[in-house]
Amino acid sequence: MPVPRRVVLFNVKYSPNLGDGLLSECLERELGRALPGCDVVSVDLAGRRHYPLVHGPARGAVLALLERCPASLRRLLAGAMLHLLLAFRLRAHYRRALRGAEAVVVGGGNLFTDADLNFPVKIWGALGEASRKSVPVAVFAVGVARTWSRPAARLFGGALGRTAIVAASVRDEKSRETWSSHFRGRRHRYPMSWSIRECWRAFIFLLPSAGREAAKSAFA
Repeated sequence: MPVPRRVVLFNVKYSPNLGDGLLSECLERELGRALPGCDVVSVDLAGRRHYPLVHGPARGAVLALLERCPASLRRLLAGAMLHLLLAFRLRAHYRRALRGAEAVVVGGGNLFTDADLNFPVKIWGALGEASRKSVPVAVFAVGVARTWSRPAARLFGGALGRTAIVAASVRDEKSRETWSSHFRGRRHRYPMSWSIRECWRAFIFLLPSAGREAAKSAFA
């Protein structure tokens, strides 16, 4: 039975935190089992392409410099650097990864957090490229921080508001409450599913018809 040709998972698979890699590989494996023959690929939001053997000295130097700055200056500098990185490198990275993609999943991991706009800028950029290609998106099993800065809230809200969000699930009850708090009263709504199985069913429903029945049967 035909299945979708390509599903892209946006996450931080190659983060120095190996737990992020484990989560990503588990999602790849399970979605691959549900959609035999589908090209399921993780795309690291930071543009990394392999697991690091050591921490890069340049990255460490930049982080050390930012940590010495007053909080307001640090946020300003980090935001500017991230937007430059997005414009000159990451957008092209996301665009290449989305060639031929029929669906996008954001997850898993603690992605909806605001550490000097790191994830807000990257998710905003990645979902902007998905929106340009009219690719449906699911948010799956993510962690959600309670505190976001105003710029982070605007970026996350903008990223989800302009994208065809099929369904969203979070990893625990605390994240569910926080997600609801962040997006309460927004003009656009994001369908929240507490059940991972229900989230996948909602996501699969909007896949191209070629793979819909095969995927639905896997979660029957």
